[in-house]
Amino acid sequence: MFSIRIDDLTFEHVNDFCQARPREGLTLDYKLNFPRRLEKTIASFANTYGGHILIGVDETATGEPVLPISGVPLEQGLRERVVAIGLDAISPPVYPEVRVIEFQSPDATNADRALIVIRVHESDASAHAVDNGRSVYLRVDNISDHFTRQATSRKSNGFPISERCPLNLKTDWLKKPSVAHRTT
Repeated sequence: MFSIRIDDLTFEHVNDFCQARPREGLTLDYKLNFPRRLEKTIASFANTYGGHILIGVDETATGEPVLPISGVPLEQGLRERVVAIGLDAISPPVYPEVRVIEFQSPDATNADRALIVIRVHESDASAHAVDNGRSVYLRVDNISDHFTRQATSRKSNGFPISERCPLNLKTDWLKKPSVAHRTT
């Protein structure tokens, strides 16, 4: 799935991928429903190694996909909604690749569900911030970890920030006069 052009992805590609039971992690996130704060996940992927977000796929307690894929209700504007979040809610903007795959639930006569595949590339830009530039999210294992600028010398979970941040993260945002730390 990762090597297929996003416009060529089909429901069968994603279903086959999910049947292998890959767990959520550094470059993969499952969302059963359209998230209220999708910008956090998009920015965290751009700030680390990139990744894929599958909206409409539930996960088990261990982070594996739940089959069958349930999807989200099919409605107009799903792709545009994701693109707008990347452009309007993240600074500098992130332009994710988005594929909305329509499919039919077992009891329907026409396509009534959608699977949204979002591919976010690793960014060479400064750290991508949300919340009007106040918050940066990094992907740490299977979570989007929140960092903010604070005038403090606290460490994050006992580790200096430089030990927790991926080496490829541009540090312009983190090198401001204050020190960044993880919020709890």
